[in-house]
Amino acid sequence: ANGYRLPTEAEWEWLARGGQDYTYAGSNTIDDVAWYETNTNETGTREVKTKAPNGYGLYDMSGNVYEWCWDWYGSISSSTAADGATSGSDRVFRGGSWFNYANLASVCIRYANFPSSCSYDYGFRVVRASSN
Repeated sequence: ANGYRLPTEAEWEWLARGGQDYTYAGSNTIDDVAWYETNTNETGTREVKTKAPNGYGLYDMSGNVYEWCWDWYGSISSSTAADGATSGSDRVFRGGSWFNYANLASVCIRYANFPSSCSYDYGFRVVRASSN
C-alpha cells in the first residue's frame, strides 16, 4: 500500500551492508550488532535498537529475526543479482535470528522457504521508493 513492499534480496543486502565491509550488519563482532542463539539463550526476539546500528543507521539487519525478501530463491549471478530469480517455489529470507548460530547472521548468507511458511523467528522489513 502506498508504495511499501518487501525489499528485493539485492536491496536487502545493500541495506544490511550499510556502506561498510563487515561480516555482520555494522560490525565484525556479532555481539555488537546482533541477537543470536548464544546471547539470547534461545529465549525469543529482543526489542529493536538495543544493539548498534550499521553504517546507514539501520538496526537488527543481522540477527533477531530472519527477514523475508520479495525474490524467489534461485541461483545468483552477475546478470540476475539485481532482479533475482524469475520463478520458484521458495522465497528468500536473510539476516539470521535469535534462534541460530552466529555465522548464520552474516550479511552474505541466504535462506529460503515456502512463502506460506511461518516461524517464531521470521519477520520482515518494508521499504518504500523515494518520492523524488
